[in-house]
Amino acid sequence: MDLAIVVRAREALESRRIGIVTPFDDNANAQVRAFYEERGFEVASIVGLNRPEFDKIASTPDAETLQAFDAVARTDIDALVQVGTGLPMLHHIDALEHRHGVPVVTSNTAAYW
Repeated sequence: MDLAIVVRAREALESRRIGIVTPFDDNANAQVRAFYEERGFEVASIVGLNRPEFDKIASTPDAETLQAFDAVARTDIDALVQVGTGLPMLHHIDALEHRHGVPVVTSNTAAYW
């Protein structure tokens, strides 16, 4: 469900080339990539934090999350995307948008749209 919500948010921002951060492993990231590419988005880069359980996702250190966004932002993108509702992101959005100059769409904030 949260994947479809994020798609609608990115469409509203007219973003086509995206960089994605997830809390998932490579297998799940391949599914995330396929989902967005099947809907016409170009996934320039995807980084997974490889957090296998919800409690580990929720306790991801801020530095690790920010490092992942910095890695995907090195590519030419229209938006940064975070998939997975358990990863704390709200407190990072403003700083990431200023640092990288592109909108940041997260699963949780997109649900509010």
